[in-house]
Parts: sequence; structure tokens; C-alpha cells
Amino acid sequence: MIPEFKNLSQQEVNTIIDAPALVTILIAGAEGKIDEKEIDWGSYVVHFRVSEYESSSMMRVYKEVDKVFNDSVKQFIEGLPQDTDQRSIV
Repeated sequence: MIPEFKNLSQQEVNTIIDAPALVTILIAGAEGKIDEKEIDWGSYVVHFRVSEYESSSMMRVYKEVDKVFNDSVKQFIEGLPQDTDQRSIV
């Protein structure tokens, strides 16, 4: 576990780890159809952040995010409606 997360509940930790995937999906689907290029870009940004925040607490967070990012995105997309308006409600 990331030391900075020791006072957080598991739900709060999950929310932090899931946030980049959810933001990526929000951006990728903003114009209707979820754009695979935007998903790839989100993955790149997360991976880049691991090296950018070298030796910091943020690096530890992004390392955890990087481990699950692609699977999280796929899982969230499968659970979301295809329609943009319906997806926005969720």
C-alpha cells in the first residue's frame, strides 16, 4: 500500500486509483463514440507520469494506476451505456 493512503478507506483508495481511467473515458466519449486514440493517450499520460514524478508520492500513485489502467478502462467501458446522454447521467 502507498504510505500516504494509510488513513484512507479502501473505497477512497479505489476512487483515487480509478480516477484517471474515468477521466480518460469522459474525454474519449465527449463527442459521442468513445475514441480509441483518446484511450491510448490516457494510457500514455499515466505511464509518463510514473517517470515524471520520480521519487515522490505521486510516482507511487501513478505506478499503482499504471498497473490497472488498461483493465480499468475496459471494465468501465463495458459497464457504461453506449449512448452519450445516458453515459453522462452515470
